[in-house]
Amino acid sequence: MPHPAPEFFLGLFPIPRRIADYARMAERDGWDGLAVTDSQTNNGDAFCALSVAATVTERIKLTTSATNAVTRHPSVVAGAIASVHVESNGRAVLVSDAATRRCGASARR
Repeated sequence: MPHPAPEFFLGLFPIPRRIADYARMAERDGWDGLAVTDSQTNNGDAFCALSVAATVTERIKLTTSATNAVTRHPSVVAGAIASVHVESNGRAVLVSDAATRRCGASARR
């Protein structure tokens, strides 16, 4: 069975007021997707940025680099990525750091 071709994503921080330009650039330049860093302590919100990117692109996949399962409750993540999935007509991909959730949960007990 042949292996699927590798995909290449442009990774960046979700910079407010710039994400639409970067998303258009990623699609225009032939990237397979756009991956934004999910960090509540840096720039803007990752899921908001992905929703903006969804409105200005048609082809590229949209994802977080890795969603932190300690700082975001799984039900909140599910709702956020589901919204991006709808806005993008099915192009959203969720990448989660599940190992962090297990370590964080046990450390809090």
